Amino acid sequence: MWKNFTITSPASLALFTFLSCITERKSMAADPLNFNVFSIVFEVISAFGNVGYSLGYSCDKLLKPDANCKAASYGFVGWWTDEGKLIIIMVMFLGRLKKFIVKEGKLDCAPTTTHQRVEAARLPTP
Repeated sequence: MWKNFTITSPASLALFTFLSCITERKSMAADPLNFNVFSIVFEVISAFGNVGYSLGYSCDKLLKPDANCKAASYGFVGWWTDEGKLIIIMVMFLGRLKKFIVKEGKLDCAPTTTHQRVEAARLPTP
């Protein structure tokens, strides 16, 4: 079943964005100005590119001001749930390794044998 499993980079970003929206749905309902789909898409794409850029979080954008909300010096993902943070970690990991696992514009998730890796590593002879 998984022998020839491949997925394109945009499809993987859409999948991770969808999963992030699911994990952050409570925050999206409670704080729609900070937690919106654009912010989540931005964070996922930034993580995949290993850019390190974040939109941040602002206590001033809360619809219902909360005295317990303290501005912190970490990015928007710092306000995410633990599950959402794990998804971003996976996105960053895949983004970092994309040049090693991308074949013909698709992420190749199929396991390779040692023989296939050795054959791929050999240089062509003149």
